[in-house]
Amino acid sequence: ALLAVAQTLLVRLTLDHESNRAQDKAESVASAVAAEMRRATQRAVQAAQSLTWNDPPLAQWHYDAAEMLKQRREMLRLEWRDTALKPQDALDSPLEGALFAQMRRSDQEVEMQAACALALRTSSPVLSRSYFVPQQAGHGLEVLDLCIPSQVQGALKGYVVATLSLPLLLESAVQTVRVNEHEI
Repeated sequence: ALLAVAQTLLVRLTLDHESNRAQDKAESVASAVAAEMRRATQRAVQAAQSLTWNDPPLAQWHYDAAEMLKQRREMLRLEWRDTALKPQDALDSPLEGALFAQMRRSDQEVEMQAACALALRTSSPVLSRSYFVPQQAGHGLEVLDLCIPSQVQGALKGYVVATLSLPLLLESAVQTVRVNEHEI
């Protein structure tokens, strides 16, 4: 009886140990993916900030934004907005198509406006909370807006707003970390 109890305890301890190891590995992978998402978001911030360097005229901004959208898959849309947050120019990604085809952009500006208000107060780029954008056939995307105030000699010139795809950021992070054993 004692041998049976000892073997049962040994099996139980072994199973607990294996379970703890698997949990630790899953947490490690999740942490690595989260860190990679932060790095990918920072790269998107730096790329979007480059659109404001040297205070380009609107035509040059449009050209640069179009080129950026071809290179950065996670960026679904780039907008140039004036100091009152009224759109002056907007481009959708040629890789993903029109983001706000099912629902107008003006109907989904609450998160962007809050991010831009904070960006103006802090004079730094700010990410909005995520929100859902309906797409065709009942599908949709979870996105967030990056708002960057453009200032020249301390005077606000406008804002660059980049709409980022959370699924594409996550997909990129997962591929970078090379998650083979865990489904995220």
